[in-house]
Amino acid sequence: MASEPTLENWLGKALPDPADQREYIRHRLVIAMGEAIAEAMEQKGLRRVDIAKRLGVGKSFISQVLGGRRNVTLRTLASIMWACDMDLECIRLEPLAVAPPAAGGE
Repeated sequence: MASEPTLENWLGKALPDPADQREYIRHRLVIAMGEAIAEAMEQKGLRRVDIAKRLGVGKSFISQVLGGRRNVTLRTLASIMWACDMDLECIRLEPLAVAPPAAGGE
């Protein structure tokens, strides 16, 4: 009988150092949010410069945020969502130990 994947037999083996595990989760969140916002912008025909103008910031700031090179607050993220005419539908958190990311995912 196969056992459920656990932190010890998946992430713990891949990244034994807790600091590396933490950075992995941070990286996945940054990528997921950046991709979600970029997809919404594309669907609405918005460019980074459009979002920047609406927020009164430089285009480079938006590029840094979407590229994961700028650490932002949740309030700033919400402002970017507003500038894209987006609202949050849901947040789904899953136990870290449930399973590795799907093939092809980050």
